[in-house]
Amino acid sequence: MIEGYSSDWVFDVQNGNITRVGKGGTDTYNMAGISYWKRSDALIIKKAIEASYKKPGHEKLFWDEIVDQELKRLKVQVEEISPESVIEVDTLEELSQLDSRYKTC
Repeated sequence: MIEGYSSDWVFDVQNGNITRVGKGGTDTYNMAGISYWKRSDALIIKKAIEASYKKPGHEKLFWDEIVDQELKRLKVQVEEISPESVIEVDTLEELSQLDSRYKTC
């Protein structure tokens, strides 16, 4: 849980279940790591993504936004990890600071 405001992608959680996936939130969970899905939930998401591709404006969507639209049909929970176990890398420069092999790129 991140205390205070976060402008990153976040999860809102109620009774252990994710109720919103989106940008920005207060006292919530930041998205990090890998997501795992049951086959039945993955099929719901797949169909929703395919349907969104048929609509104008789909190219501006992130897949996370489509998941957010389908949350009423899904039961998704957060697996909390400690903030110290995550390092965010946004640029090649940041990556090269962690791994010198990228300094030549």
